[in-house]
Amino acid sequence: MPKLLATEGNNIFQNHLNNMGSKMDIKEKVLDIMRTADQPLNAGKIVEISGLDRKDVDKAMTQLKKEEKIVSPKRCYWTPA
Repeated sequence: MPKLLATEGNNIFQNHLNNMGSKMDIKEKVLDIMRTADQPLNAGKIVEISGLDRKDVDKAMTQLKKEEKIVSPKRCYWTPA
C-alpha cells in the first residue's frame, strides 16, 4: 500500500486523505484548547492561541455546536459541554 500512495497518480487521493485528517485534527485541537482554558473563549481567541485559520476554526466550532460538544455560557463565547 505505501508504494501505491507514493506514486504520482495517487497524489490527489493522498492529499484528499490528508485534508480529511486535518479537518478532524482541527476540530480536536479547538476542543482541546477550550478544555485547557480557564474561561469561555470566542473564535478570535482560539485563532490567536492556536495559529489556525479563522475559517477553519469557524467550521470546527460549527461542527462542535451541532454535535453538542460545546455550549455558550454567554453570547459568542464557548466552552466544552
